[in-house]
Amino acid sequence: MHKESGSVTKFALRAFQVAQKVPGANGFDFGLAPLTPDEFSDLTERVSGGAVRIAPNTIPAGTMILSFLDAAPTYTLKSVAGSPGVNWSAATKGERHWNVGIESPSDFWAASLPSDDIGALALMPSWMTIGTITFGLSLLPQSKGMTNFRPVPCVGPTGTTTTHHFCLSGAATGTQGFDTPFPIGLRTQIIFQPER
Repeated sequence: MHKESGSVTKFALRAFQVAQKVPGANGFDFGLAPLTPDEFSDLTERVSGGAVRIAPNTIPAGTMILSFLDAAPTYTLKSVAGSPGVNWSAATKGERHWNVGIESPSDFWAASLPSDDIGALALMPSWMTIGTITFGLSLLPQSKGMTNFRPVPCVGPTGTTTTHHFCLSGAATGTQGFDTPFPIGLRTQIIFQPER
């Protein structure tokens, strides 16, 4: 979740698949890839308990992140007892905003983590940073709002610098002590530069 100017909140929905997992110097190195639009739609519907259906024809190929803008957010990032589908509906009721993902051959999303057991990562203290997460992604078609971005330099997992609309770097963090349905949190910085 990210606060935009004023009281508008941006909710980002991420879905992807592990395309590569190899032993690395600090555990495991992962390469992440987009789902097909149908898979993204089906996964969102399944995880939300049927409460959210995003039509596949509105999800551009390569999408890994969908965002929604909401001037009156009514959802929570904490665990929800009873019907989590109500919370999913509330989180995605805003206006569709950006579609972000893999479009250029140089686009990437990679992670290096000490374990391939994501459940073990949740047991880490919330103050502990774990591994590295990086991406260099493009703004995809059918995005709304501000859509003109200058490419920004981004260092990929191989150490090569390429340019992308969005560059993220940082680490995962444990969620122990937090009331959240997610197994890990992120402690990252994302860089993008709108055209003026």
